[in-house]
Amino acid sequence: MKVKIVITTIITLFLIFTNTPSSIAQDQTRPTFGLPKDAITRFGKGQIKHIQYSSDGMQLAVASSIGIWVYDAITLQPRSLLKRRNAGVRYIAYHPSKNMLASCDDHSIIELWDTDTSKYIRELDYTYSINKITFNSIGDTLATVRNDGVVQLWEVETGKEKLTLQKVGGRKNNLRSLAFNPDGLMLAAVEKTELISLWDMLTGKHIQDLKGHKSVVTSVTFNNDGTILASGSADSTICLWDTNTHELVGTLKGEMRGINHLSFSMDGSFLAAGCVDGTIHLWDVNTNKHLKTLTGHIGGVLSVTFSPDLRSLASYCTDGTIHIWNIFTGITTQSVSDFYGKYKCFAVSPDGKTIASQGQNRNIYLFYATTGTLQKVIRRQSYSAVQDIVYSPDGKTFATANYNKTITILDSDTGKVKSILMTHANRANCIAISPDGNIIASGSQDKTVSLWDANTGELKNTLKGHKEPVISIAFSPDGRTIASGSRDMTVHLWDANTAEKKTFIREHGMKISDLSFSPDSKTIASAAYSPNIYLWDVATGKRHLYLRRNPSQIASIAFSPDGKLLAIGSTTKGIFLYDLRTKKVIHNFVWHHRWIESLAFALGGKTLVSLSNGVLYMWDMTVLQSQ
Repeated sequence: MKVKIVITTIITLFLIFTNTPSSIAQDQTRPTFGLPKDAITRFGKGQIKHIQYSSDGMQLAVASSIGIWVYDAITLQPRSLLKRRNAGVRYIAYHPSKNMLASCDDHSIIELWDTDTSKYIRELDYTYSINKITFNSIGDTLATVRNDGVVQLWEVETGKEKLTLQKVGGRKNNLRSLAFNPDGLMLAAVEKTELISLWDMLTGKHIQDLKGHKSVVTSVTFNNDGTILASGSADSTICLWDTNTHELVGTLKGEMRGINHLSFSMDGSFLAAGCVDGTIHLWDVNTNKHLKTLTGHIGGVLSVTFSPDLRSLASYCTDGTIHIWNIFTGITTQSVSDFYGKYKCFAVSPDGKTIASQGQNRNIYLFYATTGTLQKVIRRQSYSAVQDIVYSPDGKTFATANYNKTITILDSDTGKVKSILMTHANRANCIAISPDGNIIASGSQDKTVSLWDANTGELKNTLKGHKEPVISIAFSPDGRTIASGSRDMTVHLWDANTAEKKTFIREHGMKISDLSFSPDSKTIASAAYSPNIYLWDVATGKRHLYLRRNPSQIASIAFSPDGKLLAIGSTTKGIFLYDLRTKKVIHNFVWHHRWIESLAFALGGKTLVSLSNGVLYMWDMTVLQSQ
């Protein structure tokens, strides 16, 4: 005991007197694990949901929207991507003594994995929506919490349910988090209130509710010997509870702002708190003193976890990065950027060599289309999310349609804002630029289309006629026609010079989610969340071609640069390539997790870029040459 106190004191003094500025080393390894057939590259690795060290400290697992990435914890190089189905993984938990990982995906399916061999072990028979999973201290039991206030315990060896815990009276409070104490005899579960429920694992009975916070409790964790339970809250405080008496024995306050997650070090000496303002606070639990504030994240810190060797702390943030911190110095020793994030929209540069996409943190990322590696990050000052993005024909600028009712024109080289157009009465949903670069067209939630002078920013015309929000827009390649698609299931064709309506395409499908003109400007294709593909004559608005009975609803569509192929993105079956001469499917890119939200050809038609569930893929069109 004395040895532990001496070691803790030495570490504490080192933490207090060491304060070196952070430096970040980015890992820009091209992600190749789990690439589907015919895919050239993936832009990023999905949106981070959870991270955790293995019990031996040699692995770091990252749950993401495309699966589980397992890293070598020393080199931070990816070892494997674990996935069995097209679903993201929300929660993970490492076994306390071996490299077994439990995961819960978007469909609340719980799976067990051997992370040394990357082999799937078994699935738990689970049907309810859950919010968290965790192993007990010996690893023979897995606990899950449900939205309806029920805790279930599972036998790891068989995958069978052992016990169900629910308060007498059947209150349906949503459970958000949970933690076993080290001996596995007590379980703490956080309700969607200020309450923390304690359960006896021997009897399965509810012991007591702990209440001390003034706002929602976000995280609970036990120290190494189980004598202290720490709880963090949106009220920016940490409460310390005696697990024997169930009394509040300490409250940690300071410059913390909104606590998202707590983690004890393996020896129980230190407590880390990840906060919504991007900071991490380290506390000495023996003295209740604040030791250090770690800064470097841009966005809220969602999770913190100590390595077993007590030297490092891993954290992840809404900015899509994972930082590894030296807890003695407070310096970021390593950082995995790898472009974790959820992409909202993308645009291909006119030369087809650059992909611009906006991430979940509202920054714009520019990728090399040939390799999938990052060129640069344009850090936007605006906090308004981008709804759509488009390049100018000369590639020197791009424009974004924004949630805050504006359009922003940026220099594509420097990222500097050139102008901001105050647009619609409601948010701008979609945007297009004329082939000569002189007109910007934007479609809005207010059911209108606005035409802007791209050089002066002057509003030229407002096009009215749709009965519902305009969600898709396109210029014909010859610049004469503007097409607008709406939730009212119609397409309107407008004269780009006079702003007069040329023709009206009748209601079809459910909503017009995407539009694409043929290279000769004579035909327009519409995706309308229907199994049918609609092609229309631009001059008359009459149906030109009708491809029926596709295996899934169509969400996105794009003509190839030579006009011979039509790429369609479905909601469940990937991407289909249609030969317009034979009216037959000649290839199917199968992979995506959900519907394909957007499609665009790049590199002169040699590749196809797709967006699905916030992830960008590039597909090899040259595979058609071998068919």
